[in-house]
Amino acid sequence: MAKARAIIQNLAVRPERAAAMLDISTSYLWELVKSGKIRPPYRISPRVLLFDVGRLIEDWDAMKADVDASAASNSWDEVLEA
Repeated sequence: MAKARAIIQNLAVRPERAAAMLDISTSYLWELVKSGKIRPPYRISPRVLLFDVGRLIEDWDAMKADVDASAASNSWDEVLEA
């Protein structure tokens, strides 16, 4: 049963754990949710919110891709090369 619980814990996490997984504060996690960069959690009961870990990973990968794309076209590179 303990092994099953370990697997289930990896499927969905509470907001505090989701923030810890990304090494950010819980308040910043909520800012990312509000801005649409991270999809909102599921409300499974009136007092329990859970983030789907798979979706959280997808959202993180999308944010990294955005950063990589903006870093590739840094306008300061042209200034420094001149």
